[in-house]
Amino acid sequence: MIVVLSVLVNFFLAAYNLLLPFSNQIFPDIAIGLYGSFLTAEAFDGIIGALIIGISKKDLPIQKLMTLLGISGTSLSVCPIVYLLLHNYFVILLIPLIFNLFLTMFNIQIFSYTQRNVEDIYLGRVFGIIF
Repeated sequence: MIVVLSVLVNFFLAAYNLLLPFSNQIFPDIAIGLYGSFLTAEAFDGIIGALIIGISKKDLPIQKLMTLLGISGTSLSVCPIVYLLLHNYFVILLIPLIFNLFLTMFNIQIFSYTQRNVEDIYLGRVFGIIF
């Protein structure tokens, strides 16, 4: 189940990464440097997410991983609605912040889970399928 979930996450993440450079056209009212701001927000929250997981040093159960993934996906899916309602640069910038924070925490936990639960001789193959 985890392998299928991770494959689906990466499938939708590929679509997100394909559309991200066109964010200036997707959000025309606030197009000034939006793509660069999104990338900066993602990088910043990648570091913050890694720090949160590193400090907590907890192995999360599968249900909590699903929650992290759900929050990540929900934040990204409400972006058009937030844009239509508010047209605010900083509010739109919060969307990739939340998305990447929870996606980073999910990915770190999935890497750890996979390394713990897959035999060493199959580990490379499983990572090849997942990522």
